[in-house]
Parts: sequence; structure tokens; C-alpha cells
Amino acid sequence: MKMWIGDEQEGVLKGMHTLFIGTPQISLHDIEEAIEKYSPTQLYFGAGGCTDINVELVKLVRELRPSRVITLEIHIDDLHKYDKDFLFNSNVIVTIDAKDNVEVFRKMLKTTTQIKIQDKNGALVAPINDSEYTDFKELEGKKYKDDRVIA
Repeated sequence: MKMWIGDEQEGVLKGMHTLFIGTPQISLHDIEEAIEKYSPTQLYFGAGGCTDINVELVKLVRELRPSRVITLEIHIDDLHKYDKDFLFNSNVIVTIDAKDNVEVFRKMLKTTTQIKIQDKNGALVAPINDSEYTDFKELEGKKYKDDRVIA
């Protein structure tokens, strides 16, 4: 499964008509064809489990389709692989595997629990009580049940 079309089910862009791109081995032609046929608002690279992202392809798509929302899903362990300027020009979803602790975090949404992301230079701290939980019961493999595989 390389690409699928559907409405975003997670995060701040929930409900946006989206072309999900789940492989770096996709051609510009395939993406352009899907855009023409399905008219997605968002192009979501790294879908279906944080696949590697073809940076040059994203840059080209961004240049050719500047009105499209570009989203990159990147696992926190892979974030260092990408140029900062590239990341700054996209919507980025940083995925952190919580093992079996998502339910614990859900219960903590009613408290002042915060997430701290730090390096040797400083820390970014943000409350998680604005977070929105999405149940994966509608997930079928890498896509949600109402999404349609197109490539």
C-alpha cells in the first residue's frame, strides 16, 4: 500500500481531505495523478507508521503545489535525519511511541501533566491537557476503515 485517500482522523487537521503517502518510493507522476483525481487539501508524507520521507520529492511537490498543506510524520528517533529548514516549512507530526502508556496519559489529561523535550541547550515544555485522543479501533492495518487505497 503506497497511497490512500481519506479524511484526516487525528490531530489539528482532523477532517481535512488527505492524500496519505506511505512510502518514499512513490513517483511525482503518481502523486500528481492522485491530486488531479481526488483533489486533496493535505498531502501527508510518512503515513502508516512513519515511513522514511523522500525529501527531494516533498520539495518538488511543495514547489508545484504551493496551495496544498504538506504534513510530515516523523518518528522522534528519526528527526535528526532531516534538515531543519525542510522541517520548518511543513506541518510536522513527531511520533513518540508510548508503549502501553497511552491510557495513562489519557487519564492525566485532566491534570497539569506536561511533556518535556530537551537537549543539551534547553527544553521545550508543553501541557498535554489540550491533546486529543484518537481510538485506533477504526484502524485497518495502516489506514482507517473509510480510507481508500489508490496505489
